[in-house]
Amino acid sequence: MNGTSFTYCFLDIEVDGPDPGRHSMLSFACAAYDEEEREIGHFARNLAPLPGAGRSPKTMQFWATVPEAWAFINTDPQDPALVMSDFVAWAATLPEERVLCCHPILFDAFWLDWYLRKFVDQRALQGPFDVTSPFAGGGIDVPSYVRAAANLPYSSAQPAYPAPLTVGINHTHKPIDDARGHATLFFHARRWTRGLRS
Repeated sequence: MNGTSFTYCFLDIEVDGPDPGRHSMLSFACAAYDEEEREIGHFARNLAPLPGAGRSPKTMQFWATVPEAWAFINTDPQDPALVMSDFVAWAATLPEERVLCCHPILFDAFWLDWYLRKFVDQRALQGPFDVTSPFAGGGIDVPSYVRAAANLPYSSAQPAYPAPLTVGINHTHKPIDDARGHATLFFHARRWTRGLRS
């Protein structure tokens, strides 16, 4: 530890296509954890599709394979502007420094960033520019962190994580379940880096 305490905010999103604006984010969840790996809060909402947006046929083929998850993320959809405003207000209640953690960050944070910019004039990640964000710094890409911790080579495919790192993960495509799963994976890997392989 470097003396700084962080609040780790694990994000998971679900969408109906790859491109923000042309497609929509239908659901997301963020689970916040302290340095002792305790969940200290969470935020989860379903969002109404963007007006005029379409749906990717390839993405919809995937959703047809998980009808329970599809039904879940389409239950009680809310106005995206209200959801993003509520999300920023919720994040502000968490202890600083808040760090956004995604699996992978290039996709999930990209979508969150687009929605934050459009609806509340904020950004998902801070950089060298004068922007407002609920989070500090450039965030954590969970798969990159886990690859390094487990000494796995880079691959463009989904990595096959060592079994001890996946204990307790329930990946359902319901965002709160998956956000908590990303947290479990990260903290397992962090214990490996500290020599605590239990």
